[in-house]
Amino acid sequence: MLLAAVTGILIFGIICVPLGRLIGLLRETAETAGVGDGYFAVVLKVIGIAYLTQFGAQLCADAGEGTVAAKIELAGKILMMTAAAPVLIGLLELVMGLV
Repeated sequence: MLLAAVTGILIFGIICVPLGRLIGLLRETAETAGVGDGYFAVVLKVIGIAYLTQFGAQLCADAGEGTVAAKIELAGKILMMTAAAPVLIGLLELVMGLV
């Protein structure tokens, strides 16, 4: 299990530079498209939560702790909904304004 955790952390360290470039490219594209920084930040948070949740759940599953992995996945889903709540509220307000 320790080997899997260290390997995952090393791989994450290796991909940090390309990931930074990708985020920069996405940020430029979002600015060109007129997407606000607030929405872009929410999307990045949700993606980050998803990846970290998956990594944690896989570590637990590899250690034979399937029930803990399931709880981590549930917590990740709740955190993603919490992070996305401002966007969902804005969308609902927009729809209600059209009705």
